[in-house]
Amino acid sequence: MNLKNLLKEKMEVSKLRTFRQNDFFSMESLHSLIEDAIDLGASDIHINGDNYIRFEVHGRFFRVSGHTLDALEVISLVNNLYKSDTGSDMVLAGENLNHEYEYRYKKKGSDLVKSYNFRVNTTAATVFGRPCPTVTIRQLNEEPPIWGDMGYGESLWDIWRPDNGLVVVSGATGTGKSTLLASGSRRILEERSNEKIVTLESPIEYILHPYQSESTLVVQRSVPKNCRTFVEGVEEALRQHPTIVVVGEARKREEIEAALLVCVTGHLTYTTTHTNSVPETGHRLLNEFPIEEQRSRLGDIIYSSRLFVNQRLLPSTDGKRVAIREILPFDRDVLNHLEKVDPVNLKSEMRKMVGEYGQSFGEHASHFLRQGLLEQNQVDSILLSEKSEIK
Repeated sequence: MNLKNLLKEKMEVSKLRTFRQNDFFSMESLHSLIEDAIDLGASDIHINGDNYIRFEVHGRFFRVSGHTLDALEVISLVNNLYKSDTGSDMVLAGENLNHEYEYRYKKKGSDLVKSYNFRVNTTAATVFGRPCPTVTIRQLNEEPPIWGDMGYGESLWDIWRPDNGLVVVSGATGTGKSTLLASGSRRILEERSNEKIVTLESPIEYILHPYQSESTLVVQRSVPKNCRTFVEGVEEALRQHPTIVVVGEARKREEIEAALLVCVTGHLTYTTTHTNSVPETGHRLLNEFPIEEQRSRLGDIIYSSRLFVNQRLLPSTDGKRVAIREILPFDRDVLNHLEKVDPVNLKSEMRKMVGEYGQSFGEHASHFLRQGLLEQNQVDSILLSEKSEIK
């Protein structure tokens, strides 16, 4: 069954509401919208002025409102989500709103009322020359998936928990970086012994406490709720005698330095960053430092690194998506090679290392091509992109 038919069937079962003109002024309308998103399994709700509301399902967008929303409707939704009439005023004054929204609901076919949590991002946009809020609502799944259920594989698990150093999971927004980290943390808590994980997240997406054992424990801290910044959180984490520290993001120089500090103290650090490949990840981390520091910083990054994983989600022939991963474990041969590299050549040299010692996107995509889940043109595009990274 293709995705459109699947969605049609789901919509018929859940009896999605037909929203009338000017029907988004009440809290009841917001709740109805959220309920339909939950029933349909939408990952995101996209709301823009003078446009239809759209659900995102498996990376595909579908219109769900019967009319385009005017600015007043969007403003009403923003205030209801923020639970204050000041929300839209703040956005229209140029401030971005990032907050969580909780809703309790008994999903169709379920006997239990459950809390559903959403991450809400609201910014100002210009619509026909006038400012209007634009909203993205992302559903947060509190239960981390089981490692095997996500297709991560035992070969990745075998290198997932090095003794120390830096593990970086990278990818574009919405490609499952946090999901991979949470799944790995869950398995560590369930299967290993004498582990204490301290996480620093913004926000906390997955709840890990239920998976602690007699000899494993986890402390989850929300930035900025429990600590003001990732850097401050790292400093406090080192006083809590962890075996593992998870730094939710390493985008700015100070965050990268904080993650490296954990490694220098002999701990294992997991973090994420936004890049499109493993070679770009090394390049991205290094480029946060001034040119005059990059030679020395390259050594810090390379010698701390143990594993880089980059993930992409591609539309598949079954109407869903498949995750392809590029992987580079930093064994002694890789470390010895990269320590001699000129910083300007880091990206191309890391591409060679992925081909020789790791798993490329092309290799993983070819696996799904053989299964009939990807098209040849998708794989060809990936292979062409990889070649462009080699000088």
